[in-house]
Amino acid sequence: MENELAQRIRSRLEAVGKSAAAASLEAGLGRSAVTDILSGNSGSPRLTTLEKLADVLECSLAYLVGASDAADPDDRTTAPSPQPRAQKGSHRGRRANRCVSRGGHF
Repeated sequence: MENELAQRIRSRLEAVGKSAAAASLEAGLGRSAVTDILSGNSGSPRLTTLEKLADVLECSLAYLVGASDAADPDDRTTAPSPQPRAQKGSHRGRRANRCVSRGGHF
């Protein structure tokens, strides 16, 4: 029985009209990388490998790993990752200190 990752990769290969070897090479992977995943010879592909494949297969990483049913990488059906917050006033403080030390205004 084929695992979900293999099913999703196979589906996307068909959707974008690429062979497993072509997708592997386009992703900058070894020629047999996708074939190995599809056949189960690659037990647990690295995250970076899956990220590269998602790009070539024109889908989201979330779709490939089964966290989303939407193949479209622009579909945000899953919660977006939190963005790091900038420290409040950190830029202004440094700029103000630099300008004051030169005798100027900011």
